[in-house]
Amino acid sequence: MSHLDRLEAYIIPSSPHRYGAEEFRELLVHAKKVGASDIYIKSSRPVVARVHGRLIRLTRRKLEHPEVDQILCDLYGGANASIQLRSSRPIDNAFSVKISRDESLRFRWCATGGLVHGGFGIAIQMRELPSIPPKLNREEIPPDLMAGLFPEDGIVWVTGETGAGKTTLLASLIREIMENPDADAHIITYE
Repeated sequence: MSHLDRLEAYIIPSSPHRYGAEEFRELLVHAKKVGASDIYIKSSRPVVARVHGRLIRLTRRKLEHPEVDQILCDLYGGANASIQLRSSRPIDNAFSVKISRDESLRFRWCATGGLVHGGFGIAIQMRELPSIPPKLNREEIPPDLMAGLFPEDGIVWVTGETGAGKTTLLASLIREIMENPDADAHIITYE
């Protein structure tokens, strides 16, 4: 199989003339099937996903601004999302899509507005949130840092750049505490 054939395998088979709510749901399910960790949707650009660390196209064609605006409205649950972006305020939120009676996909997403080809455009970044957080891998965390993650009293701050794993680390820590029968802890998170 050639390199181009392998890249072609990531493109969603259906290519609708317009992305509405159902077509967007199918796109998210497809992204999950190909192993995407992040999905990038931008006015006048094809949909791109990060798959095993590489950026891969998921759609053949570029999405027009009205389609991206509609996707934003579907994610946000209202038509005033674009107005918020036009006033230079980004939107951070969560979104779930049901793929079967027993299974849903959950995403964190952020949308920003800006100039695209001289006009207003929308950029949306999405990251899937697993339904069950991963177990804490103590071998990947230096011992001095691990000791600071479970204080007797006080606050733990987890900071870092986008995509560094803050949410995953917090979810793993909470899972570790909750699965420990000897833990006598109160957990409060603020993100």
